[in-house]
Amino acid sequence: MPPPSDATPVITHEPSNNDLIEAVRNSVAGKTYAESVPRTEQQQHVCSQMDVETDPNAKHNPELARCPSVGHVYYTPVTTWVNEQRTCDSLPGAAVGWSVMPVREDVWRVSQSGSSWDIQKLEGQAANAGNVIRFSGFAFTITAHQKC
Repeated sequence: MPPPSDATPVITHEPSNNDLIEAVRNSVAGKTYAESVPRTEQQQHVCSQMDVETDPNAKHNPELARCPSVGHVYYTPVTTWVNEQRTCDSLPGAAVGWSVMPVREDVWRVSQSGSSWDIQKLEGQAANAGNVIRFSGFAFTITAHQKC
């Protein structure tokens, strides 16, 4: 049986705001990035004769000396920077604080909580069959203006 005439899909080549927001949410989901973070480790030092001679407390206050005697071991903190992989936080649904602004034809800036992405439509279209269903098939390139 053929569908009623009011179920004829309406085709559009313009993505909806929800299409653009979902594209950003999908591009961020599961994405990781490297972040340089400090690591502090204890570095061992063994006192030499020179260290003992130059330690101002070695002779008169050995309990306060860093190097009271040759061979004494002390530790100092050393900070190094290492890269860690971080996972991007998932983004909220379309109802929570999103902004979609057209930039030029087929390009939009999508923003949420201080983060923004530029989206360029490469191809695609959407169809709406009235109150039955809306489906879309767009291809985008997405450029983030932050790590995620």
